[in-house]
Amino acid sequence: MNKQETAKILAVIKQTYPAFYYRQSEDDIKKSVNLWQSLFEDDDAVIVGAALKSFIVSDASGYPPTPGQIKEKMRLIMHPDHLSEADAWQAVKIAMRNGIYGAEEEYAKLPEEVKWVCSVSDIRDWAKMDTEDINTVVQSNFLKGFRRRQEQLAQVEMLPSSVKRMIATKRDSVKEIEDKSC
Repeated sequence: MNKQETAKILAVIKQTYPAFYYRQSEDDIKKSVNLWQSLFEDDDAVIVGAALKSFIVSDASGYPPTPGQIKEKMRLIMHPDHLSEADAWQAVKIAMRNGIYGAEEEYAKLPEEVKWVCSVSDIRDWAKMDTEDINTVVQSNFLKGFRRRQEQLAQVEMLPSSVKRMIATKRDSVKEIEDKSC
């Protein structure tokens, strides 16, 4: 999103929540535009606008949105097909049916989002467990891990691209150091 598009987005926010912006100086407005533009520099203005509209129609607090709230709405708009916790657990339960002898094959069929939370050996071990333990302890732990991973991915996705690039550069530097020391 460029500065002009960012200014339009902020104008909509100002128009919708006038009580919060009536004393803003020209300098304050410029600073806000620069900040929001830096946070949404690689985002499509149409998606940001749709996220803002979504926020406005669902907001009951009466407070203007933060950049993080808009990023969250954008994530929901761009990824409406994210796997739910219930669907993730159902996929694991299906994999466990043949998990004793076919754990590798069943694991390979799992969605990537689920694979981040369990392993082939988990599928095999869970297939051998008592149903009551599966439906209580294992399910609870799996869902907790799945939820935590989804939250982590959402947080990373909402980072500005400049921060993502910085993280990638640092990660590459660490990997290079590790490779040289081995």
